[in-house]
Amino acid sequence: MASNVATKGNKQNKRVPKYSIQQRWQMILDGFTEGERNNQVVSLAGYLLKVDVKANVAYEIIQKINNESSVPLPESEINTIFRSVYNTEKRRRLGGGL
Repeated sequence: MASNVATKGNKQNKRVPKYSIQQRWQMILDGFTEGERNNQVVSLAGYLLKVDVKANVAYEIIQKINNESSVPLPESEINTIFRSVYNTEKRRRLGGGL
């Protein structure tokens, strides 16, 4: 998540999203982009969970987008990524942060 690291002189306190809302909607329409698939899955899954989409619904959305992608990730990789994002969001909500 190097894109979320504060640069010299930038006293960043909060995480900066790698993708804009518009880019995330484009993922939904076009599928995940080869070379960016993992990052896009992390970003979209984290966003969905953060805006209180139920975990099972968020997972189904991610699976559907992945299946519609020109080069889908293996299901086992989607499972691993989603589980990691889910656990991170769960810790954040409990006040654990990163």
